[in-house]
Amino acid sequence: IRGESVLDPACRTGSLLTAADDAGAATVSGQESDPALARLAGAQLLLRSAGAQVAVGDALRADAYPGRRFGVV
Repeated sequence: IRGESVLDPACRTGSLLTAADDAGAATVSGQESDPALARLAGAQLLLRSAGAQVAVGDALRADAYPGRRFGVV
């Protein structure tokens, strides 16, 4: 994962994204359909990684990162 961009399309509280950040991911991004969990994940990641992004929405119905490519999903 070191140096890769990571996407978790159903990130819940951001545990996988936190682990990816710990493993040296270049960027971490997530999407979560539950707004409260998305806010929680975003807050946790904001404290760890300035480049982290978490979007609210259903990744299967409305991709928050259209056209963006990730090294690890």
